[in-house]
Amino acid sequence: FQNNCIRALMDYLTSNGYDQPVTLKMLSRPSGKDFNQIVTFLLRRVDPNFKNDDSMKFEDEVAMTFKTLGYPFSISKTALVAAGSPHTWPSLLAALTWLIEA
Repeated sequence: FQNNCIRALMDYLTSNGYDQPVTLKMLSRPSGKDFNQIVTFLLRRVDPNFKNDDSMKFEDEVAMTFKTLGYPFSISKTALVAAGSPHTWPSLLAALTWLIEA
């Protein structure tokens, strides 16, 4: 399941103008910076007003935006801080896949 989600995310990013380099390896365990850039890109495609500025912590803004968009599960702010770790990445990957398929 994870590999399918990673491939779908990579295909989406590369075919929709994501301007950073993307590899399957990077999407298997993204750094915090990579994750933030990917989430910001995806959320701006859904909501052009998504800022990711300093007025609100990134984790708070992402969690709130997913909730507003109707994502059926809560996204832990702690998971967002440790996005690429083995215990948090699968659920965040599922959320990103939901976002690109919604």
